[in-house]
Amino acid sequence: MTEPRTTRRRLRAVTTLGTLLLTAVIGCSAGRASPGPPEPEPVSPELAAAVFDTAWARVHQTYYDTTFAGNDWEAVRRDLLPAARDAGTADSLRAVITGMLDRLGDSHFMVIPEALADALDPDSLSGADGEPGDVGVELRVVEGALVVFRVRPGGPGDRAGVRPGWAVTRIGERSADRLLAVMEELPGDPGLARAQVAWAAESRLSGTIGDTVVARFDAGGETRELRLVPEPVPGTAIRFGNLPTMFANLRFREVPLADGCAGVIAFDVWMTPILPELDEAFHALRHCDGLVLDIRGNPGGVAGMVMAVSGYFMDERQPLGRLITRQNELTLVSMPRRVTPAGEAMAPYDGPLALLVDGQSMSTSEIFAAGMQESGRARVFGEITGGQALPALMERLPNRDVLQYVFANLVTPEGVRVEGRGVAPDQTVPLDRRTLLEGRDPALEAALRWIEARGDG
Repeated sequence: MTEPRTTRRRLRAVTTLGTLLLTAVIGCSAGRASPGPPEPEPVSPELAAAVFDTAWARVHQTYYDTTFAGNDWEAVRRDLLPAARDAGTADSLRAVITGMLDRLGDSHFMVIPEALADALDPDSLSGADGEPGDVGVELRVVEGALVVFRVRPGGPGDRAGVRPGWAVTRIGERSADRLLAVMEELPGDPGLARAQVAWAAESRLSGTIGDTVVARFDAGGETRELRLVPEPVPGTAIRFGNLPTMFANLRFREVPLADGCAGVIAFDVWMTPILPELDEAFHALRHCDGLVLDIRGNPGGVAGMVMAVSGYFMDERQPLGRLITRQNELTLVSMPRRVTPAGEAMAPYDGPLALLVDGQSMSTSEIFAAGMQESGRARVFGEITGGQALPALMERLPNRDVLQYVFANLVTPEGVRVEGRGVAPDQTVPLDRRTLLEGRDPALEAALRWIEARGDG
């Protein structure tokens, strides 16, 4: 592994994509054979105390809730500092700090081991393992199986014959059962565990550019073994703090209705490179009778983007949510779009707007869905979102691990907390394997029926 630069910039990410880091841990452990348990990494009492105190102090100084979820934070330090000093190994120390963070009950608190943090740092992502690949296959955990949810048209998976509803049974030498067993070991919300395992399996299935991935599927009762050749990941590559490289990718299409059309826009991450593509999609589809924004599987990104995106659909400035920190409060407000990129006057779209969400819609996706739903501007279809909505920052600890810590709370305009709760759809449409095998998308179908009724009800 390349030694990280001594002048590496301070790690920051005003985002809530931390779940992807845990996914990377699962993907690494699930995707590579291990020669045996690694040797414990020793840590001196002095360094352990410094690491613990740094993590404790960061929370003490920045956590939005000055009651610390009912914990006496000074007493927490007195209780746990001796255990940190006596930890003896880096893993044991991480367990002590994680136990401290767990007392707050919020997502996005995490200690990321140095080796993983270095491997995911943008300065060292082009290492010996090669560039990440893509086979154009999205997975979900459905009915206890790793099931193909979507297949990108023209991608390697599509060309090889992979179809929605197929269940992955083996990727290389790793059985799907072993991947699914990880869910039982992950702490926290079961829905988040399903999302992490699905993302990790996708990562393993996609391999690296130049690899050949051998995968076995249950194709509705028939076994298929396919050789998938990963290609470069489509979209615009984004390097953001200490997070893995992300790729901004937006797709749009027009769907005919019995009398008219609906426009469907889907994008993978809330990052500014999608905005020019969103302009293009918006102007290509705004003649339709209704629009669908598909943010299923979108784990989040820059929270401020909800103000720009909502402006395509809201004619007045309206609050979408509030970020509450120790020092102040930021209200996210829709910013109506009244001018095209060419400088021509325009009006926001005022037709029916449907949002598609699922358990892998997190963070900024949840902020947007909650705000648009509560304002009455959009109707939400699909499954409850992940409930992982809190903004977080990252900082190196004295032992070179990375602490990810929450610094703000998020509530809807009416004061409803999204964290740990998620956004409940107006119309719940569960995902099931049978309809996927039939080539159907029930959530999209429900949204299109609503649009056909011109958004009534």
